Amino acid sequence: MMGRVSVLAWLVACATALGQNAGAMRVSGPITEDATWRGMVFITGDVQIASGTVTVEAGSTIEFVAGSTDSNPLLAVGTADKGGRLLLKGTKEAPVTLRSRSGMKPGCVRVFVQAGQGVEWANVLIDGLGYRTNVKLDDRLTGNRKPGEQNSVVPAVSITAETGKTQVRLESVSFRRCARLSLRVGAETVGGVKACAFEDGMERVDVEISSLVGGIYTILGSRFSGVLDVTGCGVHAEGNIFTGPRAALAVNSATTPASRIIENYIHNSTTADDGSYCLKCADGAAEIRDNVFRGGTYVVLDGSRSMTGNVLVSGGRLSSRVSKAAKTHYVVADLPGGAKFERNVLIGPAYALLATQAAGTGETAPGAAREQMTIRQNVFDGLGDTSQAIRLNVGARERLEASIIENTFLRLPTLVMDEAKMDGTIAAIDRNIIAPKPARPWEGVMIAGKQLGPTDFGTGDRVFASVSELGVAGLPSGLPEDWDAALLAGRTSIEQIREKVRTAYRAR
Repeated sequence: MMGRVSVLAWLVACATALGQNAGAMRVSGPITEDATWRGMVFITGDVQIASGTVTVEAGSTIEFVAGSTDSNPLLAVGTADKGGRLLLKGTKEAPVTLRSRSGMKPGCVRVFVQAGQGVEWANVLIDGLGYRTNVKLDDRLTGNRKPGEQNSVVPAVSITAETGKTQVRLESVSFRRCARLSLRVGAETVGGVKACAFEDGMERVDVEISSLVGGIYTILGSRFSGVLDVTGCGVHAEGNIFTGPRAALAVNSATTPASRIIENYIHNSTTADDGSYCLKCADGAAEIRDNVFRGGTYVVLDGSRSMTGNVLVSGGRLSSRVSKAAKTHYVVADLPGGAKFERNVLIGPAYALLATQAAGTGETAPGAAREQMTIRQNVFDGLGDTSQAIRLNVGARERLEASIIENTFLRLPTLVMDEAKMDGTIAAIDRNIIAPKPARPWEGVMIAGKQLGPTDFGTGDRVFASVSELGVAGLPSGLPEDWDAALLAGRTSIEQIREKVRTAYRAR
């Protein structure tokens, strides 16, 4: 009896809802010719735009209204071998809306882009699309006698543009309470994501970009609350804002051309020691410049050989099941050999502010080229709660021949620790500013066959007894203020934040 009542109530609700929009267009099944959608459009079952172009006028709403006994509705555009286009022509004053009706099964959009064609969406609101589902796994894959299931996510929007010259341009598109946007691009795919927003996503990843053939894709001036995940291609990410406990940028592949990560703001606001990060960059040739990154177990999990002008701030104290005194592990981890790390500001607390990796695990062969590394004109501020400024050769024994020159080291008990403890790892430590004088500045550091002691500094180093002797303007006593609200409200910019931090460390 209860089951009948529930079904009857659902039917009445649907009839009432649809009746309120008696003039609405109802769409289901294949579409094979040009069409124009305007006003209210209901997707009542799977739709396949197999050929022709469907134009959706400004101010229109497309609503997925499949019932509880139906499958999740799909709006499919094109196929792997046939054309078909969906033009969403919204304006700032009258955007196009795609949404799933509350209480009904959510829908999704899938687009195949043929060579010579493209996707150009502007001023669109996408609300509540995508969903979780269980995918049955073959027992031969799971190793179980009984078939298993794996939880999977169907993207809100998936766009495949892998073959030939194609374009995918999304501008001023907002995703709210959605699953991810999935983009599969090719080497000749042009376009990008510009001024888009991803809010309250239903999973960790906001956008995934993948390619089997390389290329580079552009992400400009967009806002994220989750992860931008890039695999198999490069990314030019510039002027983006990431905020929230899941916020991060993950570049998972080394590609040609290399990725460019310029003037982004990423604040991973997690309070847990959970392995999180602001940036993970597997592309050692990537350009990482003029960004502001803050928070995470690691602020930058994998560095590149070109890191300049960044402001890198730890997450401070973190909750942990293992340690009562957990904090950010490394502000920058795994800086590769050959790196130029210049004009960055690193602020603790952390176990170490900068940690370098090495190319191998054995000593460099006699006469072999060394991976020279330059660490120059950076500010390292441990805030009195950081073990080392620089930790060299983590987990390896390599002769990096690092030059550590013209840096400022503040409130640190140890400036450099070399895990290799090998002569030749460090080429020079000189012309640095140090305050206050650390009791144990070096651990395992050797230069020209000499083990450095607590009184051994470079001839050009300037060592002060206290920070107050430096005469800097407004040196912070703790972690800087949280900039999220001012940045999101437009009261400040990424450039202004960088300049404010640099001013705090500038001598009067």
